[in-house]
Amino acid sequence: MKRKSNVLTYWCIFLYFIVLMTERIMSLVLSFKEKGFQVFDSLFSIYAYGMVIISLIAFLILLFTMNIPFLAALVTSNEETLERVSAIKFSILIGVILVSGMIHTEHTITWLQFVAYGFLIIGMIIANIDNLKYKKSDATQWISLIYLIAYSMAIPVVYESHMTNALAFHIVEAAASLILIGLFTFMTYKVFAGKAGNLLYVEPLHIAMFLNIAVIWMRWSEEINYFLMIAMGTAIVLWLVGKYKK
Repeated sequence: MKRKSNVLTYWCIFLYFIVLMTERIMSLVLSFKEKGFQVFDSLFSIYAYGMVIISLIAFLILLFTMNIPFLAALVTSNEETLERVSAIKFSILIGVILVSGMIHTEHTITWLQFVAYGFLIIGMIIANIDNLKYKKSDATQWISLIYLIAYSMAIPVVYESHMTNALAFHIVEAAASLILIGLFTFMTYKVFAGKAGNLLYVEPLHIAMFLNIAVIWMRWSEEINYFLMIAMGTAIVLWLVGKYKK
């Protein structure tokens, strides 16, 4: 990627970090300030708030240790500094903080989360344009990026359930969310590393289908997750279109 575009991409990622971290901290503060709120009221609450806090702490540690070159690249045009930025390291950061974003807590500000994800998507689009700058138009690469965006929307948000089998559902839901965040992080790294010519791997799609079917089916009697169904369906259609175009 051209250095100027690199910096623009890095700023989009940084804004994703800042906005999502701000929203998560606001949610925690408002929850803890709420009268009668108890973190240890349930196993779900312990997991949800504990995981959000762990995610944010891990994010800050990784940001200020192995991602110092990324921070420096936001305010410098020095080529040596820019060369030291590691796509895999800041992609790990993207996944680590996303763990907190994929857990529904009290006072979650949904629209602010979408603003954060918007910055990340813009960053990926800029990176994709840079990757194609000296190539002919590549339909598969663009379909791959749109597929990845749909895939990210198909990661289940961890919600509290009050069904009879709530504990089993929470375990499946949390595991599904973490596994798909990991797969999304890997594919996101491919975009920022300039290796996203074809993200239409069959294994991540099958894993997402299996896990999302389990999440939707287990909670069907309590609430039908139409958003997850639409996102997963869209990802499948885009994958098929990409395979056909290829």
